[in-house]
Amino acid sequence: MSGKRDPYRHCRPHPHKMRGVWHDHVEIFDLAGNPLADDPHSGSPRPAPYDNLVYIDFDGVVFARTNVTFRGRPLHTQTFSGKLVDGMLVFDRLGPEAPVHIGVSGDLASGSF
Repeated sequence: MSGKRDPYRHCRPHPHKMRGVWHDHVEIFDLAGNPLADDPHSGSPRPAPYDNLVYIDFDGVVFARTNVTFRGRPLHTQTFSGKLVDGMLVFDRLGPEAPVHIGVSGDLASGSF
C-alpha cells in the first residue's frame, strides 16, 4: 500500500494493547473431582458455582481487570491492577500483608511471592 493510507487501520489492534470482556462460569471441585459448594482457601471464598463478567484493559504498561459477579453470589465487583515491569506483569498488592502476584508468558497470574 505504498503512498496510500490504510483504510483498515482503525480495525487493527494495537500490538501493545489488549481490551475485552468475557463471561466466566466458575465451578469448584476437590482433588477427587467432587463438586464443592465453596472453597475457604480460594481467593474468593464464597458459594459456588457462580458467574462473572470480566473486563480487561491493558495499554502496554498499565493493566486493569474488573470482575463483576452477577449470578450464584451477591452482585459484587472487584478490580485488580498492575504494571508491566521489565517484561513481567506485577500486580498491585490487595492489602498491606498480601503477597505480590506476577504474571509472565501470557499467564496473567502465574505466581506470587
